[in-house]
Amino acid sequence: RDKLIRGSSLRTPSPAGVPCARSSPVPAPGSVGGRRSHSSSPSLLLRRPGRPGSGLPDRPELNVRKTGAQPPAPAPRGQGDAVTAGDRARGAGSEQAAGGIVKPCPGSREQFTAASGTIYSAIGIDLASHGFIVAAVEHRDGSASSTYYFKDQSAVEIGNKSWLYLRTLKRGEEEFPLRNEQLRQRAKECSQALSLILDIDHGRPVMNVLDLEFDVEQLKDSIDRDKIAIIGHSFGGATVIQTLSEDQRFRCGIALDAWMFPVGDEVYSRIPQPLFFINSERFQYPSNIIRMKKCFLPDRERKMITIRGSVHQNFVDFTFATSKIIGYLFTLKGDIDSNVAISLSNKASLAFLQKHLGLQKDFDQWDSLVEGEDHNLIPGTNINTTNHQATLQNSTGIERPNLD
Repeated sequence: RDKLIRGSSLRTPSPAGVPCARSSPVPAPGSVGGRRSHSSSPSLLLRRPGRPGSGLPDRPELNVRKTGAQPPAPAPRGQGDAVTAGDRARGAGSEQAAGGIVKPCPGSREQFTAASGTIYSAIGIDLASHGFIVAAVEHRDGSASSTYYFKDQSAVEIGNKSWLYLRTLKRGEEEFPLRNEQLRQRAKECSQALSLILDIDHGRPVMNVLDLEFDVEQLKDSIDRDKIAIIGHSFGGATVIQTLSEDQRFRCGIALDAWMFPVGDEVYSRIPQPLFFINSERFQYPSNIIRMKKCFLPDRERKMITIRGSVHQNFVDFTFATSKIIGYLFTLKGDIDSNVAISLSNKASLAFLQKHLGLQKDFDQWDSLVEGEDHNLIPGTNINTTNHQATLQNSTGIERPNLD
C-alpha cells in the first residue's frame, strides 16, 4: 500500500478524529490551524494551534489522504474520533497536547450510524485553541454516510475517487457481529492514525496527494509521546473503549454519550487507563449505563457525569446550526442552551486531561465539573438501573435482551 497522502481544501476546523500533537504554547484560547489527511486507511483531519502572536490561524485545517487498495470491509466516513498527542514544548500540556480521538455518531436512518468526522468542529476548534493538535479520523468501516479513497497513483492523477457508502443491515442479519467488527476496525484505524502522526513527528517524509502548500515538516518534534489521549462520541465513545483496551499509547480516554451496544464483554477488564464518561440526560437508558458501569473496576480511575437537559446531538455541530423549533423537532437541541452544554463538556474534558496527562496548565480550575459539581450537571447518571434486565439497544433504537 502506498504511503502517499492526499490533502483536501483548507478550512477552519472536528471529532471525530485522529491522533493529534500539541504545538508550542499559545495563549488559551488561541488561533487555530489545521490539515486534513485521507487514505485507504483512515483519513485524518488535523487541528492545531495557530502561530503564537499571529492572532490568525496559519492554516485552518490540514487534510491528508493516502492512496491504496480498498479495505477488506467498506468503511464510509465514520463517527467522530479524535486523537490528540503531546505538546511541542513537551511540558506545557493542554487538551490538544493530550492526544485524543473524537468520534461523532449522530443518527440518520440508523440512529447511531451515518455520521461524519467533520461535524465536531465545536469540540475540535476549542481543544486546538487551548494548545492541542487534534486529529479527527475518517473511518472506513461502513458506519457513516460516505467517504472516498484513491485506489492507486493513476486514480490520484485523474481524480478518480472510489466511494464507500453506509453499510446497512441485510434482511435477517444479526447486528452485534457487524457492529463489533466495525468497532474493531475503528480501533485499529485510530492506532494507525496515531502511528502516522508520530511518523510526522519524527520528520519522516509524507507526501500529500492533494494540492496543498502546508509543509508537514512544520510538525516535526511537536509531540510529547507521554501525553496522548482519545475522545469519541456515540459509536466513537465505544471506539474510545475498544482502542484503550488495545493500544497503551493512549494514556486516557473520554467517551461522550457512548453507545455501548458494539462493545464485547471481554473488553471491560482490559482498560487500565483513566476513562471519563460525559453523558446527555435524554439519550441514556438503563442497559447502556449498565454496560458503562462494567468499566468501573477496583483500582481503575473512572468518572461519569450527566449534562442536565441535554440530548445526544448536543455534542455535534448540528445543534448550533438550527433554530429552536427545528432543533427541538429533530432532537438536535435540548432544554439546556447548546453553548452552555458544549462549554461544560469541553471544560470538564480539559480538566480530566490535565490531571491524567500531567499537563502544566490552568485547566484544574474546572476540576469540580469532573465531579458533577454544577447546577447543570448530575454526578454519575440520572438513570435508575436497579433490577433492570440487561438489554442492548441496536442502531434502530430497539432494545434487545443481552444474551452474553
